[in-house]
Amino acid sequence: MEILSTTLPYYSGAQIFAGFGFSLLALLGIIGLIYTVRDRGGLGEYIGLTLFSLAFGTFASVCFMVPDTPYTTHEVRITDMSKFDTEKYEIIEQRGKIFVVKEITEGDR
Repeated sequence: MEILSTTLPYYSGAQIFAGFGFSLLALLGIIGLIYTVRDRGGLGEYIGLTLFSLAFGTFASVCFMVPDTPYTTHEVRITDMSKFDTEKYEIIEQRGKIFVVKEITEGDR
């Protein structure tokens, strides 16, 4: 078995952007709430609560993010199928003579 390439688990740019968005919204929401408490009401109350609510929603979506590829995959060329280790690897896809395999972990068994 000849390994041609390996793909590790990763997050997309949109998921990372959502994480930064949460941080910014949370910071602005907390500043708005502090402004509201200090001035006892007013427009800051609505802005702070709205931004804090948006930040909480974004935080919830970021917490439940799953990587685009949740496991390590390898593109391989199998020269002798009888020597392929089915205990260690699982074939996910075949593209001509190239196979995409993933490593079998204890959680997969």
